[in-house]
Amino acid sequence: MKVRAGCVAKTARGQVKMTINIPFPPATGNHSNGLNGKRFFTKKPILMYRLRIKSCLVAARFAASDMFVNPVKVIVRIYPPDRRRRDSGNIIKVVYDALTRAGFWADDSLVKEEHIYWGEPFKGGYINLEVTDAVSVPCCAAAKM
Repeated sequence: MKVRAGCVAKTARGQVKMTINIPFPPATGNHSNGLNGKRFFTKKPILMYRLRIKSCLVAARFAASDMFVNPVKVIVRIYPPDRRRRDSGNIIKVVYDALTRAGFWADDSLVKEEHIYWGEPFKGGYINLEVTDAVSVPCCAAAKM
């Protein structure tokens, strides 16, 4: 199975929808180190990962004008490189930070709805993201019943 870079499309309702496959992050959790308790610097594997994400967006023909600036809904499908136990929250944090740095969206706080699914292990691992403009739904609609 070949992993495609991604594509940008419009849905029937005129929403922007982006599907992209990105590499599995090299490390998760604490990806910054402190120096004398004052300065922080990012570990080299994370810096390299951010560059790979940027190149994936270029390969998917994602332009700066395509940047998401409104709330989004994200479906994440994680295909790990092996069967080890992993924390999806840490994986998502590294991926979202890399996407923010690459100019995919203005900030990862725009993610208002998120669904995470685990797939079978895939050699090298990858993550499939499906990002769509969020539909405006009152946050407490169910509470009014």
